[in-house]
Parts: sequence; structure tokens; C-alpha cells
Amino acid sequence: MHDMDSNLRAEIDTLIRDGNLIGAIKRYREATGVDLKTAKEAVDAIANGCPVPLDAIGTDAAGGRQTDEVVRREIETLLY
Repeated sequence: MHDMDSNLRAEIDTLIRDGNLIGAIKRYREATGVDLKTAKEAVDAIANGCPVPLDAIGTDAAGGRQTDEVVRREIETLLY
């Protein structure tokens, strides 16, 4: 899984809820390909109920930027 889809979000949320921020950051990095600082910022944002910064969305499996559809779904998830 390389997109910030609902399954990844659920995994991250569970790790945060369990107090495992390091595990959440690691999982986010594995799934998105972002660097450590960016992953920490994203997990901190999720933990605080804030939107994930756009630069923390990461790349897809082929190393390209995630599709507009993935970004749109993430934005909708955060808004609704």
C-alpha cells in the first residue's frame, strides 16, 4: 500500500491511539516514501486532528507523485 488510503489512515490512527508514535511515523514513511521529518509532521498533524500537509502525501509505488484521485480522497476524508 503506497497511498494515504483509508486502510493506511486506520493503521496510523490505531498506532497513535496506542501511543506508538514512532511506529506510526515508520508506517507512514514505508507507505508514502517521504523522509523522516515529513512523516513526523504528517503524523503529528493526524494526531492533533489537523490536515496532513500536502508535501507529506508522498509518492506512489513507481516513485511518482500520488494521483489527483488519491489526494482528492484524502482531502474529502479530512473535510467530512
